[in-house]
Amino acid sequence: MFARRPNENKDYNNVLDKTKSPETMKQLETRINEFNDTVLPAIREKIKTSQAASRDKFNQTHRILSDIPTGSQVTLKNVNRVAKSDPLYVGNYTVKRKTQGGSYVLVDAAGALLPRDVPPSLIQLPSSSGIEVAPSLSVTYLDIIASVLLSLWQLHWKFIFEGHPFWPQEVVARATRQILKIHKENSSRSLNS
Repeated sequence: MFARRPNENKDYNNVLDKTKSPETMKQLETRINEFNDTVLPAIREKIKTSQAASRDKFNQTHRILSDIPTGSQVTLKNVNRVAKSDPLYVGNYTVKRKTQGGSYVLVDAAGALLPRDVPPSLIQLPSSSGIEVAPSLSVTYLDIIASVLLSLWQLHWKFIFEGHPFWPQEVVARATRQILKIHKENSSRSLNS
């Protein structure tokens, strides 16, 4: 029946089952111990290596976003950018809190909440913008650096339009001298107090 040869019509009660081997309790315990000592650790190691390889492959192809601390100053990616001259990032916002879904509630400079929650993929921290500022620099240093860079930028364009495409070295030297002078004054004040 069903492409199988039918069994003969006889009594099969006295036939020994060759698939079952009679084991004593001691033999069964030794086999279980061998399984626990050899097979299970090998399976665990194989799973760990497979998971590590999978995790590494995922981390290489995906951007891992870290949590942004509450109170951080951030900018937003300009999603309404239509021209190259439009800024890549807009605004200066403060992180109010993180929602349960993973997006962030932001507050602008006036203290008003943004009307929408912002996903972390659109948020840019200022420190990752490419310009690293040393934490020991005070606000006066940053003001001087900003004013010097602005004057350099303006002079650079002025010289380009006049046909001299170079950075004036005297402006760079003057800015460096000013920054070093203020740094010496502040360090001597901190030593005296």
